[in-house]
Amino acid sequence: MSPGSLRRIQARWRSRPGAQALAEARAEHHRTLRKLAHDLRNPLNSILLMAQLLEETAGSPDVARIAGRIQKQCLEMNGMVDKALESAPE
Repeated sequence: MSPGSLRRIQARWRSRPGAQALAEARAEHHRTLRKLAHDLRNPLNSILLMAQLLEETAGSPDVARIAGRIQKQCLEMNGMVDKALESAPE
């Protein structure tokens, strides 16, 4: 498809009734996902750092093992947040 064809198709799409409302709704959805990701990552990073500190200063193997599990779960949650953002429309 040539760039000119693509521009004509985009112009027709944008001129349709409701296209502007749809674009605004998508933009709002994307902003909401970004805010949610930010709000989830902040406490996760704090928990991750505290778990790392706990693991380094653990007085027993059990405490170190539990701290390691906490770190693993935080990293998995961060990965889920990343995947949610990747699947969000631009």
